[in-house]
Amino acid sequence: MVQGSYFDIKGKKIFYIDSGDVSKEKTIFLLHGYSFSSADWVKIGAIEQFSSMGYRVILIDYPGFGKSEPLDEYKIKEGQILNAGKFICTFLDHVGVKSCTAIGPSMGGGILIDSWSFCSDRINSMILVSPAWFHQNNLPGITCKKLFIWGDMDDIIPLNGVESIIRGLKNSTLEVIKGGKHAVYLNKSQEFFNVCSKFLT
Repeated sequence: MVQGSYFDIKGKKIFYIDSGDVSKEKTIFLLHGYSFSSADWVKIGAIEQFSSMGYRVILIDYPGFGKSEPLDEYKIKEGQILNAGKFICTFLDHVGVKSCTAIGPSMGGGILIDSWSFCSDRINSMILVSPAWFHQNNLPGITCKKLFIWGDMDDIIPLNGVESIIRGLKNSTLEVIKGGKHAVYLNKSQEFFNVCSKFLT
């Protein structure tokens, strides 16, 4: 099992997991939702799944979540994800990632959308899983390849509220997983990985 590590930022310890295979040319960077952490990706075998697709896999506990200490500068409150983009760039610098596919569920997806202006040179594609708390006017400016994944039983962020916007975006694909809830990657894990594999390979 891959062990986690810590890096120090402004005197605070931030937890992350790196599959460590730097020889792989492609990298997957995984964020998490507000009530979750990197441990949830580990439980469903995300490291093994994405490694088998040829990727170096990096997971992080955002400051104040999981095993990471809080940082006032990057503090997240429900619905407020200001300054998250600066943190993402700082972290990707630390692990030496210049290009990656970023995956973000719920809050993590919102972070990726609203961080695009900071990280556009680092993130060459995104997988956004029922993203939350983002500003819809930021979506059209994201030019990278995008996959949106939703569960058809998501009662937290129902797809019908944003479906027409997503389907109108350039360079974008929408996949709906039958029986999937808001955290569709947890309750329909294999279906989630199958959809990701089709997008990534």
